[in-house]
Amino acid sequence: MQIYAENKMLREELERRGGPPPWVKPNVALANKKAKDKAQKARQKRTQSFTRKREEPTNTVVHSCSNCPDCGRALSGGWEHARRQIIDIPETPVCITDHVILARQCGVCNKMRRLQ
Repeated sequence: MQIYAENKMLREELERRGGPPPWVKPNVALANKKAKDKAQKARQKRTQSFTRKREEPTNTVVHSCSNCPDCGRALSGGWEHARRQIIDIPETPVCITDHVILARQCGVCNKMRRLQ
């Protein structure tokens, strides 16, 4: 019962001071919050993504290591590790260069090597 009396006393003191300070925001009832969430419209699904489609390259440049930097052994074969398209837009026709980075594995030290 003492808690209720103290709560009543604090509320009366708050009323005497002219209400809560301006930086205090009132609590929103959970029902009001749910109603507000329902009122918001669901996001519309896109028909396609906004990523740029790859162009047909006019040139292809392959970057690869020819020798292992650790042991010096010649490297061969490999697989495509990354691809990046650079589109140069001059005033003449467009030149699209495909840069393909190959990763190769050394047969001696068994490490994967690629150009940075």
